[in-house]
Amino acid sequence: GRVLHSAVVHVERLELRTREVESRSTAMKFRAALRDLKPEIAADLGHRGAANCADFDEALAAKLAKKVSASLAEKGLDADKDLGLYFRATTPARQWIGTTLCGPVFHLRSLAVGLHGWRLMQQARAVSKPKSMQDLDMTWARARHAHLDLWEFAGRSREEAARRLDMLEQRGAAKRKKQMLRWHFQERRREAKEALQSQRQNARAKRLQVRIQRILDTWSLRCPRSKATATALSSMQVEMQQVCSQDARGSL
Repeated sequence: GRVLHSAVVHVERLELRTREVESRSTAMKFRAALRDLKPEIAADLGHRGAANCADFDEALAAKLAKKVSASLAEKGLDADKDLGLYFRATTPARQWIGTTLCGPVFHLRSLAVGLHGWRLMQQARAVSKPKSMQDLDMTWARARHAHLDLWEFAGRSREEAARRLDMLEQRGAAKRKKQMLRWHFQERRREAKEALQSQRQNARAKRLQVRIQRILDTWSLRCPRSKATATALSSMQVEMQQVCSQDARGSL
């Protein structure tokens, strides 16, 4: 059969892909053009800030479309006629469905809709790295809901998209079970490590206190007994205990 090639680049979880062509050299030319676009697109997407409205998506889409068209025109290329360029939001989801979660395809003329969907997916994943299975489940629930919203916003069937996700989740059930066991093992190991570290710190603090007390006892025997001496010893003991406590906390 025929071997077809296409050019693909990813920017901030936004995939840019060209049409398939038979000529490898043409595909490489397309790829070079996309790579030249990548820094400017990354800069604009990185400045999306706290904006969260359709007007922002429209403005950003218009800005990006103008940059893309101008950059390609300098190379004698057209986004639609030559490259067949399209965009889609992508989200890492191997731990849940064994593959990357991909949104619907958008062309340059409908980029505003695509950026809205891309922003939905970014917000769904814009949290700290999951530290437990509960965190992982919550992250997936947000990503799944945003993905379905994206397909529905693009005018596609939400139910059909949900069925595809259900099928992928079933396929990845065995892998997810292994992941759950691994998470539990890592959690138990972390707890055991913290307990051992705490025991060692407490033991070290006690040894320091014993040494301090010996020093104070020796000093009190060698110094004349007086009210001033007793006050000084008491003050020194408090200070040394504070140093001991700070040293123990500093080793955490």
